[in-house]
Amino acid sequence: MQITPITPNQPYPMSQKTLGELRVRTSFNPSELDTVAELKQTGAKFINLINALPNPLQVGIAVGEFMRLKSLAMTAIEQGTSDAVKAATLRVEDYQ
Repeated sequence: MQITPITPNQPYPMSQKTLGELRVRTSFNPSELDTVAELKQTGAKFINLINALPNPLQVGIAVGEFMRLKSLAMTAIEQGTSDAVKAATLRVEDYQ
């Protein structure tokens, strides 16, 4: 089995989506709200920006710490995007 390396911001194999689009599931918007689409696209762009940070070997920092911080940042964006979508789709009647 051959593994194909993936470059930042390029679509993943078998998909036409970037890592950010996959992580925040930009195509899933059953409410069809423009605000939800905008939140998800913004989250996806931010994840892609973090994913494209220079290789730590090129900038001379500890690889493990670089990967840890990068992972934490992308996870926080993913969680924040999810919470923002929840806020945008909140229905008052669900809490009565």
